[in-house]
Amino acid sequence: QTTRYAGKGGFDEGRFEDAKQILLKKYEIIENSSDPNKKKRLLNNLGICYIKSNIQADVEKGIEYLKSALDLDPDFDQPKLNLIAHYTGKGIVDKFSDVLDYAKELYDKSPDNLEYVGTLTYSYYINNKISEAILLIKKLDKTLFAQNENLCSAIALAYHAHDNLKKAEEVIESALKNFSNSINLNHLKGINLVL
Repeated sequence: QTTRYAGKGGFDEGRFEDAKQILLKKYEIIENSSDPNKKKRLLNNLGICYIKSNIQADVEKGIEYLKSALDLDPDFDQPKLNLIAHYTGKGIVDKFSDVLDYAKELYDKSPDNLEYVGTLTYSYYINNKISEAILLIKKLDKTLFAQNENLCSAIALAYHAHDNLKKAEEVIESALKNFSNSINLNHLKGINLVL
């Protein structure tokens, strides 16, 4: 899941260290730039490179870079998505409330963005706010469910946690028509079959 968001930065998995060095040189050049857009994008990309490290100090620095990008522009979506991906991908439970806050901000800004709807649904799920997830799902046009793999997974998880296995199965089966190779959806289907 982390790669989904971080991958949009254009870095392949094995090249984060090289990219970090290039971006640090660029940062020296534009650090005092009057163009906040360049600086926020660079801070976001540096954040991605640093949080991919196996060294905890680098990871913490990456989080600082992402938060600095948000300080420059609180409406900048990408650092929020990257922080969400990092916290959820690493299972940092004490940051799940931050994940929910970021997800709400993204959703409030673009309630028609299926990725953001899925992110908010999943954020409710991991924060054990299942009734809020179900309320959000009920507002959705059911024909949209199968258009976004992550949204489908989040909806299925929420229904599953709400003990509505039939609804979870319906969402999974519908989604698998479009995303037959989805590891997450096939895993959820297996769990649903066992129960």
